[in-house]
Amino acid sequence: MENLIPITRFGDLKPLRNIRAQLTETTLVLDLIPELVSKTAYVPTTDDLITPASARLLTGSREVVEGNTMLRLQFDQIRSSAFSDEFCDIHPVSLDTPQKDWPRIEGTQFTYPLVEVLNSSWHAGLPDYQNGGANGGMHHFRAISAMNIVDIVGFEPSFEWLPNPHFA
Repeated sequence: MENLIPITRFGDLKPLRNIRAQLTETTLVLDLIPELVSKTAYVPTTDDLITPASARLLTGSREVVEGNTMLRLQFDQIRSSAFSDEFCDIHPVSLDTPQKDWPRIEGTQFTYPLVEVLNSSWHAGLPDYQNGGANGGMHHFRAISAMNIVDIVGFEPSFEWLPNPHFA
């Protein structure tokens, strides 16, 4: 059975609002963008195209937006990757652990956004010559945002924290 281990060595991670990905040959760059709750509370205006009941429900709520920083992970020589919508009934990789059992950020109900998948049947299915040789060396990583799941089999990524260029 697979075991999901939160990855904490890249710093303090919060729930992810977005994942941006760029694949060039065998290099995959993931920008993991934490969520930020807007400081501005919603106040309905006459220009809003919503019902009065919806306006009452939304009054005082705060929008969840992309944070001002992001964690960039660069995976060189990946062997496999899979992307899907979190709500998709069929993920390209077998999700052996039910989502209700995924690790949580301490003190919250939020899924930890970056984990290593130990005893992965997907990773085990790769032949040795595609797994860094007989000694292995590759790992199965999973990034989880509010909307997406990304699975990668590759070597340990390099990382850096950067300003989010799309932060408004």
